[in-house]
Amino acid sequence: MNAIITLGVVMICAAGAGWLAYRGMSGFSSRLGRAIWSAVVAFFVLGAAWMALSLRTLWIPTSDNAMFSGRSTLELAFTGTSGAGIAAPKTIAIGYPDAIRIDEDAFTNAALTLDRGAVAPPLQASLISGGDVSARSLHACDTPAATPASGANGAPVKACERKAHDERGFQWIVRSAKPGVSMVTINLPAPIVAALGDKNGPGSAWSATVAVNGGSPLTKYVHSDGTPLKANENRVDMHEMPITLTQGDQTFHVNDVDIDLGSGQITFPLRFETTMGVSAGVYDLITQFGALASAVLGGGWLWQFLAWRKARAKSSDGGTEPDAPAAQQKAQKSKAQPRRPTK
Repeated sequence: MNAIITLGVVMICAAGAGWLAYRGMSGFSSRLGRAIWSAVVAFFVLGAAWMALSLRTLWIPTSDNAMFSGRSTLELAFTGTSGAGIAAPKTIAIGYPDAIRIDEDAFTNAALTLDRGAVAPPLQASLISGGDVSARSLHACDTPAATPASGANGAPVKACERKAHDERGFQWIVRSAKPGVSMVTINLPAPIVAALGDKNGPGSAWSATVAVNGGSPLTKYVHSDGTPLKANENRVDMHEMPITLTQGDQTFHVNDVDIDLGSGQITFPLRFETTMGVSAGVYDLITQFGALASAVLGGGWLWQFLAWRKARAKSSDGGTEPDAPAAQQKAQKSKAQPRRPTK
């Protein structure tokens, strides 16, 4: 639909430029001058239409754009939590699409893996949206009373337990009828938040590394004594070390994902995008057709043809058909001449 609207707007603008070009022909007395004028205007309209149609995809992607096939993942890997009692997290992983087409379903998920034998309530998550966005669980819970309903605009959706006893998580199907950004906030179970925040507990020396998109843990450059490296500092003793979350530093931000283990929340975005409604190949054909058609309209040739048809309809004696621009020029000159007063 967006492709047709874009083509229509370009064609209307080209027709308007063609009308101005046709009106400008009255300033040329010869056919050669009018032809050159028309060709020059058509060339500029061709270039402008081509640029307008091509640059449009910078704001609205085609339906098969690569952005819709990408998927982001994030994983927190914990160490030193084995002594944290019954609520000992092992890993926290999330996955979500880089972009989602409007009016299409997409898959997002989160998983919390616990140490073997650990027990924790299910994850909970909420969807904050300013538009018409809905989420539904991919799997039903074991008991009908615990089955999550569709959540939208901040309504919490409980995640169902997986088959593995030491894993909690959810799998959602999300959908939106309008473009925009919605935020998903995962709330960790209260026993885990309490265990990670217990400064005197057996698991107080825990740490967690962060990995994105299936890669190695993220790293940073520091001095030999562990102090952060600042800009324009001496880098002789610089070395690389993993970025870690600890009890003293439980927040981190990467790739639009906010991690706050102190409050037990992880927030990530869902981006819903409108498209041109056609594939890149089809839109290339629309661009070529639109540019050529705009050149024809912008050169004033359509208006010349319509004027010629009108002049031909008026000639009833079968004589020589008048040249439309020349007739227009002659008519304008005759209007400009003052009438002689009659006696």
